[in-house]
Amino acid sequence: MFKRVFFFKNMLINVITIFFVSIIILTIISRGYYDYVYGKKERSFYEAQSQIIEKAKSGYSDKDLQKIYQNGYHIHVFNKGNLLFSSDNLAIYKGFDSKTGEFEQKFDKYFYDNSSSNLYSKKIFYVGKEKYNIYISKPIDIPKPELMENELKRLVPMFIIIGAMISLITSYIYDSYMRNQLKKVGNMLNEMKDFKLKKEYPTKVNGELENLEKQIIDMYNNLVDTSIKLKKEVTKVKRMEKDRYDFIRGVTHELKTPIMTTKIILSEMLNTNVSKSERENYLIKIDDTLSDINILITDVISMYRYEHYEDKGSSNVKKALSDILKIYDVLLNDRRLKIVIDIQDESQLINIPFNGFMKILSNLISNASKYAPYNSIINISVLENEFSIKNFDNNKFPYDKSELIKPFKSFNRDVNVSSHGLGLYVVDTILEKYDYKYLIEINDNTFEFKILL
Repeated sequence: MFKRVFFFKNMLINVITIFFVSIIILTIISRGYYDYVYGKKERSFYEAQSQIIEKAKSGYSDKDLQKIYQNGYHIHVFNKGNLLFSSDNLAIYKGFDSKTGEFEQKFDKYFYDNSSSNLYSKKIFYVGKEKYNIYISKPIDIPKPELMENELKRLVPMFIIIGAMISLITSYIYDSYMRNQLKKVGNMLNEMKDFKLKKEYPTKVNGELENLEKQIIDMYNNLVDTSIKLKKEVTKVKRMEKDRYDFIRGVTHELKTPIMTTKIILSEMLNTNVSKSERENYLIKIDDTLSDINILITDVISMYRYEHYEDKGSSNVKKALSDILKIYDVLLNDRRLKIVIDIQDESQLINIPFNGFMKILSNLISNASKYAPYNSIINISVLENEFSIKNFDNNKFPYDKSELIKPFKSFNRDVNVSSHGLGLYVVDTILEKYDYKYLIEINDNTFEFKILL
């Protein structure tokens, strides 16, 4: 019973609507129909009146008048009080003598007294100088409004019964349709609850419920997309927190080591007698250590800047590459490294501010020049969808390439090359900030870093 509540509600509303609509329509018909038909017959009557007068003026024949009479018109023509023509049987006017001059006076009174249910008119027309009076009337064969209303009221129960039967059928069909649609929406909501609804859910927009279904699916798709983005953001935040923890721990270690080294050297210089040459060596070591600390602090400040500042802009790849190679020209020549550049489009832009892109290039060129063997080649190519730096490399890298990005991890076997292991970490931070993907490809003796443009 509960499952058919909608059906009974819908049927009850339909029956009540049919009842009141029937009353309103029947009232309008009973009242308005009489006025409409009466007005139409009245216009027709006056049009016919003009035609009858014209026929009377021009002379008439019994055939013409008989035709007019058959259409329901009653015509009487008088001249000087005497009846010249009548379409009626004069026997109906009992007590009138049509041959006397008093006949028109009596007929005139009778005409007006007995024409309340007729359309009627009295007109005067002239033929030459002769004056004629013409009386025209026509019965109104329209039921009175009261009679029509009573008759129509008798039809109300029949209308309601027929309407109820039709409502029963239509309500059942509509109820079945609504139940199917609502069941479908309910199933969709249950699937949405467990995130099992297919993203490309088939639907046709043909009505309100179909439109609701489409809106629910759109809302679900937006919810799924938002959920995916939120999961990615949470994962990103967790990774950043872990990276920050590792970064702080690494910075602490990287600072602690040179500081302790410097302290040991200074203690040695203060507590022992050292020669001038030894003192100079100690000072050189202190200077190198402080330089390492300065580089580390500079990189840490740069990291903070790239993580928190919202710089926008773009850079010309060729110009940035040309500027950075000038800076590393001495180091490249010192290691006798050859740079081979292939640029397909010299106007190629990358949507990273110039300083940020210069930092990326600086770290990549620095790594390539440090890790590449002497007398080797560094290939730099700028294609339509890719920027890459490729160099020969005999160092042993970890199988998990994500280890390369972690800060303070260096894989250079050359102990003479100083490195804090922040190069690729900084590159990763900047590229991620500006939504650029990258690939690292390591073969037997080559290392290639690709930025997808």
